[in-house]
Amino acid sequence: MAKNREILFRGKARKADVWFEGNLIRINNGECERVWIKSIDSKTIEGAEVDPKTVGQYTGRKDKNGRKIFDGDIIKLSWVDSDGDSGQEIFVSVYSEEHAAFVRRVLLNGEFLRDEMLSQEELNDDNAEIIGNIFDDAWNGVGGRNDSNEFIAE
Repeated sequence: MAKNREILFRGKARKADVWFEGNLIRINNGECERVWIKSIDSKTIEGAEVDPKTVGQYTGRKDKNGRKIFDGDIIKLSWVDSDGDSGQEIFVSVYSEEHAAFVRRVLLNGEFLRDEMLSQEELNDDNAEIIGNIFDDAWNGVGGRNDSNEFIAE
């Protein structure tokens, strides 16, 4: 029997430098849109209003440290090939409308190079690590979201 995929969202609170994971709630009254992430456990319901541009969905994959990879995470992928040569690549995990899937958006010096499918095998080899996300100040040069909530390289 197939295992159900975990549906989970993450967003950064509007009024604090805090990330929330949980269910996504969007309310649009025609004049403005408000977005919340609500974390539900057995005893409490916690959450916060979040900045819509920071909302990302869980990809269903984890890095080498067991951390959940979300849309907008910056990943360092390291490898050693059969000849003993090593390398690494920095990419952003993004949802691609074109591929209808999460992809790795490969960047070089902030410039878009290509989109590639995000392979589970690459992440199972203990060679992928989350090193940040496109929404935190330390990564402003990597990219962000435009007003249409599409990922752009800066």
